[in-house]
Amino acid sequence: MEGFNSRFGNRIVTVYVGSVRQEFKLHEKVVCRKSDFFNRAFYGEFKENNGILELLEDDPKVFESFVAWVYAGGSLKRIDFTKEDEVHRIMSLYFFADKYVIKRLENTIIPMVYAATVKKNWVPPLALVQRVIDNTSPGDDMVKLPCNRVAWCLFDDTDNFWYQGDLGGWRTFIKENRAGDLAIQMLDSVFEGSLPFHASCRGTGPCERPKHSALEKSRGVQFPSKHYFKKAARK
Repeated sequence: MEGFNSRFGNRIVTVYVGSVRQEFKLHEKVVCRKSDFFNRAFYGEFKENNGILELLEDDPKVFESFVAWVYAGGSLKRIDFTKEDEVHRIMSLYFFADKYVIKRLENTIIPMVYAATVKKNWVPPLALVQRVIDNTSPGDDMVKLPCNRVAWCLFDDTDNFWYQGDLGGWRTFIKENRAGDLAIQMLDSVFEGSLPFHASCRGTGPCERPKHSALEKSRGVQFPSKHYFKKAARK
């Protein structure tokens, strides 16, 4: 029992989540060890002396996933990125982590998404990328992953251009949201060779990639440099 108490502590706190005020009973020591936000809530500057915290704007299901992560020692179950509900769940958990600055949780989720995009060839749909942008801080690492992957799909296979079905959606999204910075980030991923999927198309002259090079020769055109796109995106 002594070992249990040293790990989890004796004090239990209560967190009410969502408009339904779903109740969660947690070991204060465990949750505070994983999150500076909860540490400040129960010990710090906005200390909850009564051991009660309300997160009425959050989703109880997302908080339940957070609690599972806390008690699992900071690990998460594998996600099947072909299943929309699982993707929705893991991304909602990431947004929760971003909101409350739980870096350990963010750093647990990001490698999972990276592995899915690189090793499993998972392509995030436009709607998901928009959710990421809407629910994370500017410059967040999670924005870079889907942008890099979509940029790869848009620019890599010019002959087939299999991702073209969603290209119109991207154009509309970038225009309506004045997301020039997003467009620049995607293009930088391609032309600066920062994509983990393809590092040879750098926009410094004729493309080194065989497919692009052949296309340039057959059509008598050259892919514009990144500076052209940056200028166009800022207009």
